[in-house]
Amino acid sequence: VNKRDAAGRTPLMMAVLAGNAAAAQAFIERGALLNARLQDGRSALHLAAHYGKTAVVAPLLRRGKVLNAALGEHLLKIEQEERALAQNQVEEEEALEKIKEEEGSHEFFRTLHVLRRKRAQEAAKRSAEREEQGYLDKLDLDGPDYDQKMTPLMYASFFGHGGVVAALLEAQADPSKMLVYEQNGFPVATHAVLTLACHNGHSGVFKALLEGRAPAGAV
Repeated sequence: VNKRDAAGRTPLMMAVLAGNAAAAQAFIERGALLNARLQDGRSALHLAAHYGKTAVVAPLLRRGKVLNAALGEHLLKIEQEERALAQNQVEEEEALEKIKEEEGSHEFFRTLHVLRRKRAQEAAKRSAEREEQGYLDKLDLDGPDYDQKMTPLMYASFFGHGGVVAALLEAQADPSKMLVYEQNGFPVATHAVLTLACHNGHSGVFKALLEGRAPAGAV
């Protein structure tokens, strides 16, 4: 379900480009990756925003909400595990120092060798468990593509797709994010999402962005 054609498009991307919400939903239910990218960095959501495929935005956002919640829980669990591991290692180091003081260098190095071997085994086990979990998909609502550095909201605003803009804003897309062009690693131009909407005279989109709290003073 995530195989690509010669242009690098997944079945979900093709359904999005066709504006076929039923097909998109079917692919999503079968495990289509939302964060799969074309070579230029556009995801299915970027494509929907770029070409104004409003009908397919809702299933993408629904699935993204579930995926992002699961990813958040996973990352929180990892953070808690890492904190517990760090605390345990501090306690082990303190115990080692005590052994060195009370039992001498020989017992210290013997215990250190055992401890290092145990840590290596535990690290390998954790790595294997995380690899077994596989790739954790997500919906990058405010993620830019690679070539144009544009988020889905920027694409929808620039091309005047009001329905997509409304859906993205309702999903909490960030209207204050700036489009930044770089040259040799240095920013040479920046554009606000309001500027992108104004570029082609999309007054309805401009109004929606203002109501969505896009910063009016940004250019």
